[in-house]
Amino acid sequence: LDMFIHAESVQGAQELRPGDLNAVVRIGNDFNGNYYEVKIPLKRTEFGERDSINIWPEINNLNLSLQDLMDLKVRRNKAGIAPSRYYRETLTNGRTYAIMGNPNLGEVRGIMLGVENVLQEALCAEVWFNELRLQQLDEKGGWAALGRADIKLSDLGTISLSGSARSRGFGTLEQRVNERSREDVFTADASIAIEAGKLLPPKLGIQIPLYAGISHRSSTPEYDPYDLDIDLRSKLRDTDRSKRDSIRTDAQDNSTIKTFNLTNVKVARKEGQQPVPWSASNFDLTYSYIQTVSHNPLIELDELRRTRAVLGYGFAPAAKPVEPFKKLIRSNSKWLTLVRDFNFNYMPSQFSFRADIFRQFGATRPRNVGGGPYKIPETYNKYFTFDRFYVLQWNLTRSLSMDFSAVNNARIDEPFGRIDNEVKKDSVRKNLFKGGRNTQYQQDVTLNYNVPTAKIPLLDWTSLRASYNTKYNWLASSLLARSLGNKLTNSQTRTLNGELKWEDLYNKSLLIRRLNNSISANANSAMRSRNRSTGQENGQGPAGARSGKRRGTSRPPADFGKPADSATTAPAKDNTYVDGRGRSAFNPSGNAFAPTTFRFRYDTIRNKEGEIVKIKKVKIKKVKQPVERAPRPESQLSAAARAGLQFATMLKRTAIQYTEDMGTILPGYMDSTSLLGINRRSFEPGFGYVFGYQPDTSWINQFGQKGLLSRDSLVSAMIQQRFNQRLNITAQLSPIKDFTIDLNIDKTFDKQYSELYKDTTGFSGLARLNPYALGSFSISYISFQTLFTSFDPNVVSGTFKRFEANRKSMSTRLASLNPYQTGVVGADGYAKGYGRYAQDVVIPSFLAAYTNKDPATIKLFSNSNPTMRANPFKSLMPLPNWTITYNGLSRLPGLDKIFTNFSLRHGYKSTLSMNSFNTALLFTDPLRVGYPSFRDTLTGNFIPYFLVPNITIQEAFEPLIEIDMTFTNQLQTRFEFRKSRQLSLSLVDYQLAENRSTEVTFGLNWRKKGLPLIKNIPFGKNGTKLDNDVTMRMDFSLRDDATANSKLDQGTAFGTGGQRVVRIAPSIDYVLNNKVSMRLYFEQNRTIPKISSAFPVTNTRAGVQVRISLAQ
Repeated sequence: LDMFIHAESVQGAQELRPGDLNAVVRIGNDFNGNYYEVKIPLKRTEFGERDSINIWPEINNLNLSLQDLMDLKVRRNKAGIAPSRYYRETLTNGRTYAIMGNPNLGEVRGIMLGVENVLQEALCAEVWFNELRLQQLDEKGGWAALGRADIKLSDLGTISLSGSARSRGFGTLEQRVNERSREDVFTADASIAIEAGKLLPPKLGIQIPLYAGISHRSSTPEYDPYDLDIDLRSKLRDTDRSKRDSIRTDAQDNSTIKTFNLTNVKVARKEGQQPVPWSASNFDLTYSYIQTVSHNPLIELDELRRTRAVLGYGFAPAAKPVEPFKKLIRSNSKWLTLVRDFNFNYMPSQFSFRADIFRQFGATRPRNVGGGPYKIPETYNKYFTFDRFYVLQWNLTRSLSMDFSAVNNARIDEPFGRIDNEVKKDSVRKNLFKGGRNTQYQQDVTLNYNVPTAKIPLLDWTSLRASYNTKYNWLASSLLARSLGNKLTNSQTRTLNGELKWEDLYNKSLLIRRLNNSISANANSAMRSRNRSTGQENGQGPAGARSGKRRGTSRPPADFGKPADSATTAPAKDNTYVDGRGRSAFNPSGNAFAPTTFRFRYDTIRNKEGEIVKIKKVKIKKVKQPVERAPRPESQLSAAARAGLQFATMLKRTAIQYTEDMGTILPGYMDSTSLLGINRRSFEPGFGYVFGYQPDTSWINQFGQKGLLSRDSLVSAMIQQRFNQRLNITAQLSPIKDFTIDLNIDKTFDKQYSELYKDTTGFSGLARLNPYALGSFSISYISFQTLFTSFDPNVVSGTFKRFEANRKSMSTRLASLNPYQTGVVGADGYAKGYGRYAQDVVIPSFLAAYTNKDPATIKLFSNSNPTMRANPFKSLMPLPNWTITYNGLSRLPGLDKIFTNFSLRHGYKSTLSMNSFNTALLFTDPLRVGYPSFRDTLTGNFIPYFLVPNITIQEAFEPLIEIDMTFTNQLQTRFEFRKSRQLSLSLVDYQLAENRSTEVTFGLNWRKKGLPLIKNIPFGKNGTKLDNDVTMRMDFSLRDDATANSKLDQGTAFGTGGQRVVRIAPSIDYVLNNKVSMRLYFEQNRTIPKISSAFPVTNTRAGVQVRISLAQ
């Protein structure tokens, strides 16, 4: 450690003499009780000196070897001087090295620089300290080695041995000096992995995968861990032999890991053996043991043992379903299919059980670093669990299936400390044999049912799938708070998926079926006509050869003379070439007979290999062939009748998905669980709750009266219930060919309820406190009636004025319906209790105005909450959104020569949502008529049951119109016009935020094959001509956004945001070859804001891209 030091006298003061001042440097953890100290007598520099050697005299420099300080501490300790005494040594050059306490260069907190006046009289001087630095770094090197050996024991397994060593000072090339190793590390590993079952007789079929291993690591630090500036080797060398081993052991960091595993030990099932419940192959066993023992300078002993034993059982019988009526009903009538195919399974498809016992024992004893006979007590980390897993899968029928899974978590309570006597061991055994103390039980049951509508002739055009899922959870309370009770949680999810295939229903009518067939035939005829013009008629290849069924072939079937599919043990005779009506399909030469009566049939004789060895001609009696009548010609429908019939059957498909998800959390449950989550003595909480029943108020009251809920006054957990309802209906209509209408209806309702059900004093009885409900509601909606009205962000719109005017008539309507309203009307014309800002007045008025409807026809909201399923907004029915597509213009005569594709698209989507509505605690309805009776003392309005802070309508024509055209010359054009609006009405500040957006998009895309964009390139013989594909694109879009805020009864509106965005992006893509392509592009986006606080922005990108593919 080095540093420049300069001292000089102050003009006019007494001159310094050598030795009058000492520079003082203290290094240590602190500067009062634990530090090293160096005092340097300073030499004065004369005034006017310019030589740097004299300005910074070498005798003044710090020039301290850190090893000198370490040696000073060693000499002091050898001398037996107490660390609390100040110990110093003076060198021949007058410097003084001193030590106080137990400083540690490995944990230096700071360095103090000071000046000491040796004389008794005052001195005035100037001292400079400059460039504190390290130099002459200790760069001792080190060494490292490693070795590994793998021994393969034939097909029995492998043995692996490895070891490594690394000395202090070793480091890689990129490591700095202070990053190199400061310890001697030695590791040794040995492991064996074998299939021990191969050591047993093979006929037993036992599989025993075994693994055992041991790993040891020892690390000896370079410096004493308690004195980080004392070399450990030096300390051991200077220490008495009787203490060296203990000092070395205390300084080392050693760890040893022992592992032993038996994984999936089982008896292999013999080939062809049928599974039976008691078969030994159904069982499997896994055992593992891991022990880690370590110690380091701070931990005297750290021992950790993990033991796991797993016993598994799995049985999957190959049982076929029982069909009791299949043989009784021989008729093939479709009306009897449902009864004939009735089936059931008397055995489950799969049953499995797994018992998992896991035990962890850890003991840690900190080291008494200060020494002495007292040992710090051990701390323990013990974890003993017994988990059982159950799985049952049962296909009750081919349509009905059940999946059951359960997990029971139990804890084996152990006495405190080490299990080192018979009393403690007996206690652990008793707890283990009784299954432990249950801490959690989880259960999941799913029922899936495919309703067999396909087997009912009247309903075979429908499909219906129902699913029921329930979850149950029992969670034990902490042993420190048993009086607070356990926690019950259950849930149920019901899902219904249905599909109506109307086309299958229509095809049951012969007239409609003929109409559909004729439409398909006309479409195919038109396609063949178009293909014929290009020489590619269906079934005709490039050479004009027809494909399809072969007529009049002279060869017999392909299996003639080949073995049959199933082996025969004796020559067999069949009549392969005689059809079901007694008419031969082929004679022996393979020629087809005419469909007339005949006198002979041909039987085939096969050998043992199934080959046909003889064809026998058998004479049969001539049967008179009935004369078949010619089919009646189909009646030709008029074009109007065809169009009317197709329009009447335009509904093609309907799909319905309905889901209900609900759950309950019930804290404070005082009973335990034993079987299927139920207490076998009390049968509580009942099979209903376990399998998904959602309790109501009366059920919870009865539950509490039975004493099953905690009476502790400290209970703070709330009863919670939730209900979520989702409905989605989609339908597809096609009134004419290539004209498709997709309808979509959505509804989402979510509600959550919580209350505190407790005994506040411990003896006054259970009471319901702080009931609170909240939720959200969203439906698909239609509100475009006012979307196309004029809009100026700074002018109050006519729709908003209509909204304000609707409130007065809505107030009168509500007052006439509420029996608590006495008919009193205020000076402003509004009924008392239903003022201009009452929620029940504002929301219907808003919906009426922005859907352009009469306020008297708007449905009102409910003001009651009888059950969790009750929806206060059920009067708002979801309305359909749609997407309309027509692709048939390119098939019209005349247009088919201009366009290869001409499609039109139109879509509309709207959503009405009310999020985060919550209950009003001041709502009252003493007569239970469904209307509020209590009025707010501040506003004078009735307080509804639910408070809605915000209502939002989002709608968009996506797009209003889209035209996509592809010409025969490969020119593609696209035009799109979009319009959207978002309305957000706040019922906190009664402000409406309206955002409108209009966007127009136009695009061109033209591709030309073989275009010589670059005639010649300057390489290759005589130049090379490029005539590859070129694609030219042009995209243009214009979007106009505007946002305005309007407040009720203010008569003003003001714009809060908006912009106009113009985008233009032409580009040219050129393919040179299959590896190189080029792209020339230009893109510009201009944003023109509509408010003064924003600035216009223009972003322009242009360039040339060259893509080169280096892949083979």
